[in-house]
Amino acid sequence: MGNSDLKEALAKRYVDILQKKEYQKLLEKIENQENGFSNVHLGFVPQGYENATNKILIVGRETRGWRKNIQLRQYTIDDVKTSMQDSRSCMEKNLSRKQQKGAAFFNFVRKVAQQSGESGILWANIFAVDYKTKHPKYAADEDFNNIKALSRELLCAQMDILQPSIILFVSGSSGIKARREYFPNLSGSGKGIAGMEKGLLEQFSFLDGDHEKIKCYRASHPSTRRKAGRIALKKLIELLPAKND
Repeated sequence: MGNSDLKEALAKRYVDILQKKEYQKLLEKIENQENGFSNVHLGFVPQGYENATNKILIVGRETRGWRKNIQLRQYTIDDVKTSMQDSRSCMEKNLSRKQQKGAAFFNFVRKVAQQSGESGILWANIFAVDYKTKHPKYAADEDFNNIKALSRELLCAQMDILQPSIILFVSGSSGIKARREYFPNLSGSGKGIAGMEKGLLEQFSFLDGDHEKIKCYRASHPSTRRKAGRIALKKLIELLPAKND
């Protein structure tokens, strides 16, 4: 599939998910900005993705106040494509910058792109919606559970349609429980790699299903202040394939 076909397929899948009956109560709350929720973050298709040698999905934690001043009511195909383009523009803008203070996640993504190539970089979050710019666990239980269910479906849409060869889970300790809920068939190696402790850097594999060929890694969120965590993130980048391979 070409880039336009991939974009169309992903947008349609997003629309199907967002128009599900079980998410309408949550989306109505999101529409009212006084409730404290960000808009739903949607991943995008990079320019030249279909020809990228290394296709890497980087999963962060949550996006701080994503598209907070934009209201989406019906999540039509046009709304969704606009949101996807905003996500792509945000990524391209950050990749074009130099090291930025207070932008640890995008600084990490930039280093991954430098190592493995920019055209294959995908972006998702373990939580597609934040609450008051923070972890959505602080919202009501019903809302948090719906955010997790929605986030899992959106993440799986990217995996199914864009078929990354590598997934980097860098959502930090606060995203571990959600990742386990989303993917019970994702199993860790049980040991650290690249000379790091298991808790700092570990490889995972899907035991069955359509994602068995995807190589997965888990590391700290790039904003970690732990020296060992920062070293593990550097080691992780070194493990990734070079863009000229």
